[in-house]
Amino acid sequence: MAHIWESLGHHRRSGLIAEERGAVVGHVGLSLAWVDARRELVEASMLGPLCVLPERQRIGVGTALVGMAVETARGSGVPALFLEGNPFFYGARGFERADRRGTKQVRR
Repeated sequence: MAHIWESLGHHRRSGLIAEERGAVVGHVGLSLAWVDARRELVEASMLGPLCVLPERQRIGVGTALVGMAVETARGSGVPALFLEGNPFFYGARGFERADRRGTKQVRR
């Protein structure tokens, strides 16, 4: 897996790719995000998008990419990692709904 984006000013993003025999078979992105806490804005990471070629799905590529993204976020020093995604898919990978931790839903 390799980093495909480096820091882009204050809008930091990074991406991890999965390769097989030199061909990209999956990708996951991490972006800088902020949580509006009571006293201040808190820097966080946002996971997504995650994609894996259909013919390479259900063999652990996506799970490996999510795991690497989690480790990358941990290594960045930010206190939280959020994502927008299907709770059935990501729940099996250790994520839970933010509102269960006291975070209110943001409407766009």
